[in-house]
Amino acid sequence: MRSWRSMALRSAALMVLCALAASHPWLAGCSVDDPEITSGRDFPFERAVALKKGNSTKKDAEDLLGPPFRKSKLSERVEAYRYFSKQVVVHRIFYFIPYRSDITEKELVLTFHGAFLEKIEKNVYQYEAS
Repeated sequence: MRSWRSMALRSAALMVLCALAASHPWLAGCSVDDPEITSGRDFPFERAVALKKGNSTKKDAEDLLGPPFRKSKLSERVEAYRYFSKQVVVHRIFYFIPYRSDITEKELVLTFHGAFLEKIEKNVYQYEAS
C-alpha cells in the first residue's frame, strides 16, 4: 500500500506535467510500447484446438506449437509439456513516463500418457500493473 505522501507527490507531479502539456501541445502525447515477451517463449496458442485427446502425439504438438517451454516427466509413462509466455505492453505519458503496464500470461499444459495426448489445460491471465 502506498503512503499518503507518495500518492500526494505523484498527484502533484501529474498536475505539473498536465500544466506543461496544456502550455506545450507537442508534449501532450501518450504512447504504447510494442508488446515484449518477458518470460517464457511465444507460441501460437490458438493452434492448440487442432490437438485431440487420445489421438495427437508429442510430435504433433511440437509441429503445431514449437518446442515446449518446459518438459516434465511425471511418471514412467506420463510426461507434461508446458508452453508459457508472459507479454508486457507499457503505456507511457508524454512518451517517456511509464504509468501503466498491461500484462498477459498464456499457459498451455499438455499431458501425454505413453505416446498420446491425455489432457489439455489452457489458462490466460490478463491484468494491469501501475
